[in-house]
Amino acid sequence: MPVLQTLELSASPWMEDESSEPLGNLPSIRHLGAKWWEPPTDAVWLRDLKELVFWRHQKSITEVLQLLSACASLEQLEIYSMDEVVARELPGAIPAVTLPRLRSICLNFKSDESGVTLIRRLIAPQCLERTLRVEHALHLGLYLADYQRFMSLEDEGIRQYPGSAVVNVECSWFGTLIEYQTETCKVSLDALRASEVPAFHNLVQEFQKLLKGPSLTLTIKYPTEDTWLFFKSLSNQNVQTIEAYGNQFSDTSDLLEAIGADPPDLPSQDGSVANSTTDRPFKSLSHIYIHDTRVELVDFTRKVEEYLHKDFKPLLEKIVFVNCRFDGMELAQAAERLVEIGIALQATERHGG
Repeated sequence: MPVLQTLELSASPWMEDESSEPLGNLPSIRHLGAKWWEPPTDAVWLRDLKELVFWRHQKSITEVLQLLSACASLEQLEIYSMDEVVARELPGAIPAVTLPRLRSICLNFKSDESGVTLIRRLIAPQCLERTLRVEHALHLGLYLADYQRFMSLEDEGIRQYPGSAVVNVECSWFGTLIEYQTETCKVSLDALRASEVPAFHNLVQEFQKLLKGPSLTLTIKYPTEDTWLFFKSLSNQNVQTIEAYGNQFSDTSDLLEAIGADPPDLPSQDGSVANSTTDRPFKSLSHIYIHDTRVELVDFTRKVEEYLHKDFKPLLEKIVFVNCRFDGMELAQAAERLVEIGIALQATERHGG
């Protein structure tokens, strides 16, 4: 007779008093999904769990740590937290929790305060796959060291450094969404305001140092005045590919000017303005992909010649239009002009890499 190895339980998030009722001994359980239901932390069978997917609502981080401390064999962990904020920091006397076998972790939080409180007390020396999502990251500048710690490994000897990474900058319902992602790690922070641009720049710079400078693909989606500030702040990083997504009302002028303009002056958090580099922006850029945009080719070609010629962008090889519509000039004519300055111009219905 087969034994029960996977168990998923759900409760109403408002039924707090009934959320931890004992189930008896479940020695064969290896995969547990608990949505609004919290398993009792004294259950002996937790020590043999391999995977835990846990949804919590207004539960203290202390309770979460108590639960995790009982799961000594855990290899995969997902936490979805609906807490908006954490009212108070945990006492320093509460010890950190070590999960020595953890290989994959995915943390999803409403607020940066809630996420950081857990990150500071969770140690996973063998965990190579790490994902962190924060829906309202309203204090990025305060928690740079914590996000850097999440991306680092307690045992750096097991890390294989990635050759490439992707930074996504996107307009969202809450503000600006930014993501830094490699094959195995991802940090996603939403609701950023323009005042956090210097902190964002520093965050990406620290991730790049930590990971030994992988080449970057910088993506911007549905650009606004604020998202362009985040985009341009990375002009001194190792950006080799830019992907820009627009719509039929989008214009390529802002993109070309952002790529070709002088390095931006970044307002610091104390209100002062500083420009830490005199290098040309995006000097490592080799490929540009422009998606879903109506392009006026006469103006586009002129601005490429003005902003992106080889004196400014010596490594730029190719510009590719993906699902774009054209006005003003035949694409072949524009391509002939740009090949004279060493830039190939192409069009495709979808981006094949």
